[in-house]
Amino acid sequence: MKLLKPLHVPWMISPSVPSLTLISKEDGEQLVKFCGFFGFEDSATTAADSIIIDDGELLVNPDERSSRYQLITLKFELVGWLRRCPQYSDREVIQESDYDWSAVSGCIRDDEDVDDWLLRTRQEWAAARICPNPGVYVVENSDWDVGPDKERYNLKHFLILGDSVFIEILAENCSWVSEGNLSR
Repeated sequence: MKLLKPLHVPWMISPSVPSLTLISKEDGEQLVKFCGFFGFEDSATTAADSIIIDDGELLVNPDERSSRYQLITLKFELVGWLRRCPQYSDREVIQESDYDWSAVSGCIRDDEDVDDWLLRTRQEWAAARICPNPGVYVVENSDWDVGPDKERYNLKHFLILGDSVFIEILAENCSWVSEGNLSR
């Protein structure tokens, strides 16, 4: 089974601004932009205050650069392949049963109700400054068959979940930067 391992990042893809933007340049640079939510900060600022959608493009409100909502850009290195897939149903972006989620601590557990789950994940996030379920994963045991190039170039399978679409990228590595200078 395909195992999902979340990226170790202090943000998650914001559920309140469902707008993944894939930028695929001819020179090989592949970028994914979205509104990131830094949930461990106390702030009354909303995503609508922080991120502006202008003619389909996500932009940072210059007055809200230190907000808990920031524009995140993922940059993928040595990209072999990518694909963007539309939503399959009104309830799931991907078929969750196709993946092993055991490495994603931010998933609700069988013995938890929603309130307990929210409390636990907020505490984990605040203590570690790492989001327990950011919406961006490395897929281990991937069945994405592209022939010998995947192993030859040591490509990893990345999965990015949006509100109504998902993006998959085979690349050597991934880094990120935010408009608020909280980058890695």
